[in-house]
Amino acid sequence: MKEGILSILESVGVADNAVAVKIVFLLCALFLTALYYLAAKTLVDRGFRRLLQKAKGSFLPILGQSKALRHAYLMTVVMVFRALSEMFFDSSDELRGLIDIVSSVLIQIFFALALAALIDVFGRLARRNRKLEALPIQGIQQTLKLVLLVITIVLILSVLMGQSPAIVISGFGAMTAVLMLVFQSPILGFVSGIQLSANNMLKVGDWLEMPKYDANGDVIEIGITTVKVQNFDKTVTTIPTTALISDSFKNWGGMIETGGRRIKRQVFIDINSIRFITEDELREISGSRRLTDYLIAKNIEISEHNENIKTEGLGRFLDQRRMTNIGTFRAYIVAYLRQHPRIRQEMSLMVRQMESTPQGVPLEVYCFTDTTVWAEYEGIQSDIFDHIFAVAHVFSLRIFQAPSGHDWRYVAEAHVKSPESEL
Repeated sequence: MKEGILSILESVGVADNAVAVKIVFLLCALFLTALYYLAAKTLVDRGFRRLLQKAKGSFLPILGQSKALRHAYLMTVVMVFRALSEMFFDSSDELRGLIDIVSSVLIQIFFALALAALIDVFGRLARRNRKLEALPIQGIQQTLKLVLLVITIVLILSVLMGQSPAIVISGFGAMTAVLMLVFQSPILGFVSGIQLSANNMLKVGDWLEMPKYDANGDVIEIGITTVKVQNFDKTVTTIPTTALISDSFKNWGGMIETGGRRIKRQVFIDINSIRFITEDELREISGSRRLTDYLIAKNIEISEHNENIKTEGLGRFLDQRRMTNIGTFRAYIVAYLRQHPRIRQEMSLMVRQMESTPQGVPLEVYCFTDTTVWAEYEGIQSDIFDHIFAVAHVFSLRIFQAPSGHDWRYVAEAHVKSPESEL
């Protein structure tokens, strides 16, 4: 081909012009390379890539969607151009030397980009594997890409300097301190990511709460240097990976895995409303199926105890056992929760009396719902406490609340009316 082009140039009388000959050879090489590029692009994009996307399985379709094939055929385009330049130009030609250097650099770049795309392909496959979901896939991908970047830079420098890669690497020895300072965050982040994975502390999809960074939401990415958390208000908080090792955080992932979310809330009872329950009140509430078993068992227990009391008068009153309205109310709440269809019965369930406070006696409801969905959980919790507030008066109990403006107005009106009634 070279001789044919030279004969054509001789026929037009420009064969003796070295610059014109080089320009013609360069244009011919570029033209043939462009033809190869169009053929490779058509074959890969419209043929091979579509076949891969329609293939069965997971790997081939993802590979067809990635940029790995594009970078691969671009690398072959550069190789074809270099091969054509070797055919048209002599080895001693400076232009050929320049083309060889530029081609080698471009081949290294496209090869690195193709490998980086393959890393992304394997990363997508790993995310689909539930057995690997605990690993910091994003962090591993970024680490591999960082290593690939360093190797590519070393190879490119060796090409530009005309030296062996070993000599280039040895030159980095004097820059070790600088490199450690530059790559300090990636190194610490990678180590932290390994610790998070090895100790099963955090994975993508977990609900993370970290007040120090105002983070409260789902983990969407665990990178080599940062962890991204999408808060419930749809904002995104970025946390240094090392902070998850050095600082404390709360991972709600265990709660989600168990399938139940805890209800732990208190109701404050006015102490002045607590008293023994009367026989008439017992007869009224004994019709409740929720309290039947409790009342029968409690009556038997109290009767057996009171039979052995020989004292009379006030002493007998003090020594006898009686049911209280708050104790019966507590038993009713437990029975109500036991029959609730959205409460996990195999998990902890109790209603306990806490230490009294200036606001009254707290009754704490402690149980687990059968869902971890936030909206459903709040609905179940609200329904339970709606019922508790509504039935408290049946047991002659008052729920404590701080006096409001309406309460003070009621007191003032009563105070104004009382002198008038006296007159």
